[in-house]
Amino acid sequence: MVFTRVCALPLAALTLTTSALAAPARQPVARPKSPCSGAGLGVTPAVRLRAPLAVARTHGAILAAARDCDYDRLERLGREGRPGFTFTFGTERSAAAFWRREEAAGHRFLGRLIRILRLDFGRDGQTYIWPAVFARSATAEDWNALLPIFGRRQIVTWRDHEGYTGLRVGIAADGDWLYAIEGD
Repeated sequence: MVFTRVCALPLAALTLTTSALAAPARQPVARPKSPCSGAGLGVTPAVRLRAPLAVARTHGAILAAARDCDYDRLERLGREGRPGFTFTFGTERSAAAFWRREEAAGHRFLGRLIRILRLDFGRDGQTYIWPAVFARSATAEDWNALLPIFGRRQIVTWRDHEGYTGLRVGIAADGDWLYAIEGD
């Protein structure tokens, strides 16, 4: 059974002025930034980072900027050192614009960047490289560390056929961020 309550108000109570009926003044609506795939991810490395202080500082700065979805700060970090920071094999000139498009297209770049930088690194001369699987003869442990990021099928393809071509990050011993690149 549905009950309806009837309320009798005097006619005077329903009288409204025309100003009360006017549309309210439009105020700009602050639209929240859509979070990136790095928002809210933990940035503490899964393994202890045993690297020079300059490498550790850059590593931490990249993680913090990715977690904060700060594309511009990430680009500045890449451009700070020597020229030639590499973020694509294409002709894109702005890393920030490129990464924003990657995120908007659902490629979850910043989330992968954080997850990769939380893994162990390898070395190639004076360059510290994440993940370790790209920098050295990969162990089963190195490949297994990538499973939560890329899934079993992708890992098997890389391991058995083409080698790792996923996201890799290189930081020079002096702290210069050299690259964050995918593909071959």
